[in-house]
Amino acid sequence: MGPEPVSDDLTVRTGEDIPGPPLFERADPVNSTAIFVSWTAPSEPRGKILDYRFHVLSSSNLDSVANFTAQGNESNVIIGNLTEGTNYSIYMRARTSQGLGEPDLVYVTTPKRIVGAPRGLLATSGGPYSISVSWLAPSVGSISHYVVVYSADSQKQNASTTEESYELKGLSPYTYYRIEVKAEGGNASAVTFAYTQEGTPGQIELFEIPRVDASFVVLEWEPPRRPEGRIAYRYRITEAATEWTRNVDLLPSELGSLEGRFFRWKVANLTGFTQYQFSMRAFNIRHRREGAWSITKVIRTDEGKPGPPEDVRVYVRRDGRV
Repeated sequence: MGPEPVSDDLTVRTGEDIPGPPLFERADPVNSTAIFVSWTAPSEPRGKILDYRFHVLSSSNLDSVANFTAQGNESNVIIGNLTEGTNYSIYMRARTSQGLGEPDLVYVTTPKRIVGAPRGLLATSGGPYSISVSWLAPSVGSISHYVVVYSADSQKQNASTTEESYELKGLSPYTYYRIEVKAEGGNASAVTFAYTQEGTPGQIELFEIPRVDASFVVLEWEPPRRPEGRIAYRYRITEAATEWTRNVDLLPSELGSLEGRFFRWKVANLTGFTQYQFSMRAFNIRHRREGAWSITKVIRTDEGKPGPPEDVRVYVRRDGRV
């Protein structure tokens, strides 16, 4: 009895099923807000891979960040619009006509954005109450805004701008300010310093003439409550009868003080029994900004000893008497 005959080969294709998991190959940050991912197809596709479905989660708060699809013939994609310095979980599934298969999972962290420090910081006084600040953009990184940090004491103040210059306003006159600029997410610039200019001093409110003599008077006054810088003083003297007027400037180093509070000055070489008017004002030394005059004081010097007779003539009378 001989062997039985063998039939021809018969090829049969089974129906599609859900695929096995694809396999992540790489998941690398491109920059602080984007990730490059690549993968290989499932080792058990179980049908034609139509596409790949991605689900991105932020591990800091488990919020869904993105859902998107890549075509079945693709093997890499860039995921953008992410947050710098954040941990992400990325799930990937392959899909056939029968549905989605099991996922593969990869973890990746976006780096913090590298931003350099602003350069060439320059600060210039714009007057008694303002300073103009300018700088160059950092050589590394893109900037959304800058923060100008300034202080005249231990308390710092901030001002934000998107420009590479800023005018600090509402400052105190004749004050030394420390200034630096920070790029958002970056380092601070080198520190620079600038003075505001001297302002206009206030009016001298307390002005007295406590002593009057025949040939001199003594002026006393209190500095203005608002000096706004280094100040000197100017008094104005007017002789009432002739309207002769003179202005005299006085530096603080020339003045004597009374109990460390009042200034005192002696005006000499006056004429006895003569009416004079005095007033006083402060002015800043550098910019010569002048405050208002004080109230005017009117005094009359004391009587003095009369001087010797002038143009003396001698006449002899007929009776022989002089």
